[in-house]
Amino acid sequence: MNKFLFLVKLSEKDWRLIIAIFLIFVLIFLIFSLIFDVVRQVMRRQGRRVDADMKMLVEADLIRSPKDFSRNAHRKSNVVLFYQLFPPILIALCTTVIYVIAMLFMGPINLFDYKTEGISTLFYIFDWANQPRANFFGINLPSDWPEVISTPHFAPRAIISYMVVPLYFISLLWGILAIQSYLSRFIRILVLKRKLFSADLDDKRLLDLSALEPESVEEEPKKEEIDVLSP
Repeated sequence: MNKFLFLVKLSEKDWRLIIAIFLIFVLIFLIFSLIFDVVRQVMRRQGRRVDADMKMLVEADLIRSPKDFSRNAHRKSNVVLFYQLFPPILIALCTTVIYVIAMLFMGPINLFDYKTEGISTLFYIFDWANQPRANFFGINLPSDWPEVISTPHFAPRAIISYMVVPLYFISLLWGILAIQSYLSRFIRILVLKRKLFSADLDDKRLLDLSALEPESVEEEPKKEEIDVLSP
């Protein structure tokens, strides 16, 4: 009953704060869930890539030891990493050249300025430093949206920022995905190496007689013939 009365006594401002906190937690949960799903899909796809790259070598019996498997798998993975990192690095270098040339003609350019020359001119800018706050159960929390200090507008001087910042963002995201893919392949290589050369017969592929030396194959029938002829 006391808890119910406490909820009734909450002001409209308190209820708005509770709803805002709840929505923030839901948004954070959704964002992390999306990131987790993307990472899981990338790891699964890159793991299958390792399986496809090493399948022919294993089936052809060209891999005889964990060292051989690790060396060949990492070599293929490094080649894939090079081809995946080359485009974002090239984009970042070209973007840097454009940025430097623009500064030589226009002077220093703040890429994130919200007034005249940054990409922030395309977004709403809030005065987060002076955001209204209130005490909620003894905790000082934001109680309302801060004041808007800049609205979206086009600034001719910010054209360079409109080009450079998205290109940098694309190259950064591309590079992160390439590195994450490499780590996924690295983990998959460790797992496959342990399974293929495990001492457990459930995971270990039995050796074919063709892999044995000719001398050892010829000696076994002779021993059987001696046992049959002996009294």
